[in-house]
Amino acid sequence: MNWINELSWLWETLGIALIAAAVCVACAALICKAAKKKTNKKSVGCHRCCSVCGRDSGGHSDCPDADAALIRQEAFAMDKGRYSIIFSSLTGNTKKLAETIRAVLPAENCDYYGVPETQELHSEILYIGFWTDKGNADNATLELLSKLRDKKVFLFGTAGFGGSEAYFQKILEHVKQSVGPSNSVFGEYMCQGKMPQSVRDRYMKMKAQPEHPANIDALIENFDRALSHPDEDDLERLRKIVLDRQ
Repeated sequence: MNWINELSWLWETLGIALIAAAVCVACAALICKAAKKKTNKKSVGCHRCCSVCGRDSGGHSDCPDADAALIRQEAFAMDKGRYSIIFSSLTGNTKKLAETIRAVLPAENCDYYGVPETQELHSEILYIGFWTDKGNADNATLELLSKLRDKKVFLFGTAGFGGSEAYFQKILEHVKQSVGPSNSVFGEYMCQGKMPQSVRDRYMKMKAQPEHPANIDALIENFDRALSHPDEDDLERLRKIVLDRQ
C-alpha cells in the first residue's frame, strides 16, 4: 500500500507543477502581448508625415517628388528679396557696370557676384550683364539665360557702337528672346563701351585699301568716341534706373 500512496502523491505533485507551469506561460504571453502593443504605439508616434502630400513616411520619405517640391518652396521663401550679380565682360566695360550696381544695392542681400558659374542660382533677383557679340549677348550669357526658371531679371550690357537708343533696344530684344517665359525682366540698361585698339588698327588698314568701305571714317569716329565709355554719365543713369526698380 505504501507504493500506491507514494504514486498517488507523485501524480498529485506533478499535476500541481503542470498547472503552475501553464499559469506561468499564460502570464508570460500576456506580458509579451502588452509590451508589443506599447512598442507599436511608440513606433506609430515616431512616423513622419509628409507635409506636402500628408502621407505617413515612417521615418523616411515615401514621396520624394513631393519632398523635392517642398524643398524648392522653402528655398524660394528663404531667397526672396536676395540677389546675385552675374556678368560676362570681355574688355572690362560690363564689369564697370556690375561694380556700379553692386555699390548701390544692400551688400547683406547679395548671394553672388562674378562671372557665370555652373552651380544653381538660388537668388530671387538676378542682375545679368553681357557684352555684345554680333548684335546679341555673348554665348556665356545666352546659355545662362536659357537655364533660368522663375527669376526676376535685370539685364545690363555694353556695345562698341552707341549711335542711338534704338540700336541698344534692338540688342536687348534679341537678348530677351533667350529669357524663358517663367522669368520676368524688370529692368534693362545699355551703354557704349570702349573697344580694343586692335579694332581701330583694322579700320586703318581697311581705309588704306583703294576700295575701302564707304562708312570707314564713321567707324573710326565711333571707335574714338567710345574710348571714354562707360563714362560717369553712363554710370549715373544706371544708378538711377537700378534704384528706381527697388
